[in-house]
Amino acid sequence: MSPGTELRMLSTEEGADVPYIPGYCVVGRVMSGGEAARLEVGQRVLCPGGEAGGGLERGYGGHQAVHVVPSDSVLIVPEGLSAEAVVLNKLASIAHRGMVAGRAAAGQRVLVVGLGVVGQLAARLWHDAGARVTGADRVAFRREVAADAGIDVVADLTAAAANYDAVVDCTGAPAVTALAMRALRQDPWTEGDDPGPTYVLQGSYLGDVAFPYREAFQRQVSLVFPRDSTIQDQRATLALIDAGRLRLDDLLTQLADPADAADTYAALSQPETNDRTLGVAFRWPSG
Repeated sequence: MSPGTELRMLSTEEGADVPYIPGYCVVGRVMSGGEAARLEVGQRVLCPGGEAGGGLERGYGGHQAVHVVPSDSVLIVPEGLSAEAVVLNKLASIAHRGMVAGRAAAGQRVLVVGLGVVGQLAARLWHDAGARVTGADRVAFRREVAADAGIDVVADLTAAAANYDAVVDCTGAPAVTALAMRALRQDPWTEGDDPGPTYVLQGSYLGDVAFPYREAFQRQVSLVFPRDSTIQDQRATLALIDAGRLRLDDLLTQLADPADAADTYAALSQPETNDRTLGVAFRWPSG
């Protein structure tokens, strides 16, 4: 699950009508398949969630024990990778889509704002692409996790230098945009063809987002709105995990029992819990 998005959905302000089945991604094993299925029984796979049971709506549709999905919609998990190592792959692929849309390049100075689970993943992916990444978050625990992964960190945006080639905003908080925009570089006006810095809205927003026109104009900012992820993004991040270039299991801060789902969501709605939570998954009983 993605705590931020799913808590917003739980408040009925976003997504499916209640009742619905939430959840971002599933890792499990193939139980059976039709004649045209390209998978073998017992293979470990990743899938985005299948048909909901009991006629319920899907809110991304991950949190159920059994899924019925087309075989071409799943990814085969390479041998040797645990469920914990790959279960956040869908979230990683969303951050990857932002990196691709934002045209990441080696040597770029990149500021990732908001180090929740998607922000952590974005920081790692842009860093892997060769960017010089700084992460900003007010929560010490999140900064510690990013620092342990080799990311430079600052406690707030006022501590960030105003010379970044790209800002990756993972906060989902409209109030952040004006301050984060000022962290982008502002070059002298010349006859060159430099397109200017980039602002990537990687977060999920409930409503409209406003930008400070003069700040954006002076910097010739390109705004990028990445949309979810593609199967190509999901394959790319899974390949990075398999190659040992992207670690996800340390971002999985809670493995819960499905029977405790109500308590799990209730706890996440409390700031003191949410501030120390990144990725959350439910471990379903096998058999």
